[in-house]
Amino acid sequence: ALLNAVMLALRQDQPRAGTALDHLVGLLAGRRTLLVLDNFEQLVDACAPVVATLLARCVGLHLLITSRRALGLDGEHERTLPPLPLPAPGDLADEAAQAEAALNPAVALFVDRARAVRADFHLSSRNRAAVVALVRHLQGMPLAIELAATRVRSLAPAALLALLQAAPAAGAQAPGLALLARSGPRAAGDPRHASMLAVVQWSWGLLSPAAQRVLPRLSVFAGSFGLAAVQALGDEPMAETALALDELVAHSMLRTTAEGDRYELFELIREFAASVLPPGQAAALRARQRRWLAGWLAALPLSTPLQRIRPEVPTLAAALHGAEADGAPEDAAALASAAQTAMSAISLPPAALAALGRCADALTDPVQRAV
Repeated sequence: ALLNAVMLALRQDQPRAGTALDHLVGLLAGRRTLLVLDNFEQLVDACAPVVATLLARCVGLHLLITSRRALGLDGEHERTLPPLPLPAPGDLADEAAQAEAALNPAVALFVDRARAVRADFHLSSRNRAAVVALVRHLQGMPLAIELAATRVRSLAPAALLALLQAAPAAGAQAPGLALLARSGPRAAGDPRHASMLAVVQWSWGLLSPAAQRVLPRLSVFAGSFGLAAVQALGDEPMAETALALDELVAHSMLRTTAEGDRYELFELIREFAASVLPPGQAAALRARQRRWLAGWLAALPLSTPLQRIRPEVPTLAAALHGAEADGAPEDAAALASAAQTAMSAISLPPAALAALGRCADALTDPVQRAV
């Protein structure tokens, strides 16, 4: 299929004698050529050897390949495409902020795709804040923004945002991913890109069993996380956990932070990860996470730099909410006690402090309540 597509793009007939590969090598050998292959992730297993053969036999050939998976070939150079730049949050009341939001690439993509299904759509004082919040919620993912924009056919941006923000609470159903979907001929043309759910499910199906075990566990994290925190959620050796995380990064299911020492999930991937977590495991994972986090916080020396503590604040806040939801107020007390050193340097969100207060009220041990 790959060779036929390349031959067609080069306006070449199928050879009457010999193989298509030999014919293509004859065309390209000795010429400086750039061959562009798009959406290659669906062909990696079957066609990476073909690409390797072309490169070996055609000295002047260079390939630019877009793929959610690395090919794993000698001489391959990976360039990760970041999400679209996001508009700044905050007040959009003044004209300068409104103009800046309109020029933002993520907002511009949303508006362009929204007009494709509703010609009269435009940014206005009524929808501007919701559109900005939408593209920020989708973290600048182009396909997600494009699919969300198709929903303005029947939903106002604010209504769509509310549905997407409420989706993670549904757990196993992953409704946020289901909302981001096409209908009609375009959906039939390329089913893998008809919905975010289809894209993520495709990548999920390509993962090894080890990576499929690790990804659902990552749904309990909020914000970024380190290797040790992930390893604490399972019984595999550290090296095996590291290899699974590397595979998830290679399949674009996970990304590393700018410093390279922590990992992050896109929120839509987090929602999918939660949906494939085996029933009954979520509470046990949250409990393991709370125990690890309490131990990590308790071991921090007084001189710990703020930049080492701050990345764990979202997970600490989520752990306090989880302790309340799981009926484990003693875990919240243990976290609060362990975090006393760090508390002087960080600020927890008000909702997390409120959850901690409710857990304290539920404690029967007066010593724990005093902490």
